[in-house]
Amino acid sequence: MKILNYGSMNIDNVYQVEHMIHPGETQMAIAKNVFAGGKGLNQSIAIAKAGGTVYHAGVVGEDGAILMDTLAKHGVDTRYVKHAAGPSGHTVIQVDSSGQNSIIVFAGENMRVLDEDIERVLSEFNKGDLLILQNELDHSPAIMRMASERGMTIIFNPSPVNSTLNSYPLACVDWFLLNEIEGKALTQETEPKRILAVLKALYPNAGIVLTLGEDGTYSMQADKEATVTALHTYLQGCGSAIEAALYKTAEESGLSREDYDAAFEQSTGSSVSDYVAEQISQLDEESLLSSLEEDEESGVYKAADGKLYFEEQEADFSEEDYVSYTLEGGKLTFTSVTGDAMDLQSLSEMLGDLFPMVFTKQ
Repeated sequence: MKILNYGSMNIDNVYQVEHMIHPGETQMAIAKNVFAGGKGLNQSIAIAKAGGTVYHAGVVGEDGAILMDTLAKHGVDTRYVKHAAGPSGHTVIQVDSSGQNSIIVFAGENMRVLDEDIERVLSEFNKGDLLILQNELDHSPAIMRMASERGMTIIFNPSPVNSTLNSYPLACVDWFLLNEIEGKALTQETEPKRILAVLKALYPNAGIVLTLGEDGTYSMQADKEATVTALHTYLQGCGSAIEAALYKTAEESGLSREDYDAAFEQSTGSSVSDYVAEQISQLDEESLLSSLEEDEESGVYKAADGKLYFEEQEADFSEEDYVSYTLEGGKLTFTSVTGDAMDLQSLSEMLGDLFPMVFTKQ
């Protein structure tokens, strides 16, 4: 298995200042430092430091020696980095006396990845190899599609968030690595458990790692116990849910439905509804089922008076969150949910009524 990181590389110009600059103000910087950075470069170095053999792909400009030297210093293979005549990506970063920062990013040659570049690089990789992507390149959707066609395992960090993110072929992604801001952009939810529940419903064959800052990291993998019938029902309703999410994102960005339709068709060559339908039609139910990983969540439960309570630990039990059930012989039936026990309410709101849910003892 080989690891390819197709990502950005930036020259970071970091200025230490007393306070963030105000409009019209001139301020003397306390110090200036220049570093090699960019989400892609940083991820490649992190993988190399962890002991992985990683190949980096992307584009640097004529001033990119510091970027290439830094990657080489950490043992990153740079044979797939393209050299161009323009300026490399760079940033201007202010850091004030309290440690707060503000960042201006100029993409530079990071935005000059071409389809032929992608084809050339990916031709060296095969099924089972890993592809790591961020969202600082302009051809991320094309990279996803081509890598998926080759059977590569795709790990995607959807940062920075942009207005076209939800039009990406995200069904190709095998693992999402994201924070709460990125999770909200993809799901329109703010609570971590609801973000996870909606992502799991939208992309049932993907693993999810949601970072919560000081609260730690929450990971989830899809449940292999889904039945063919349940998956078919999901796929039938998924298109409408995706369309609604796309239009909601557009509205929050100040675009009318008509303007978004026009922009989307110009960008992708098809209407929103046709694009979503095409993506759904490419999903194979049997393949999805066979690719799902076992759900690794664990916790505790209690049962009383026809109500089941589930939590990660006993101290978290709430009388307001439970699943009503019946148990007859070897058949357990969930009849309804109150509150958001097991995130079932979140799924019901998005996919329609899930009840009754029947479990038969094997």
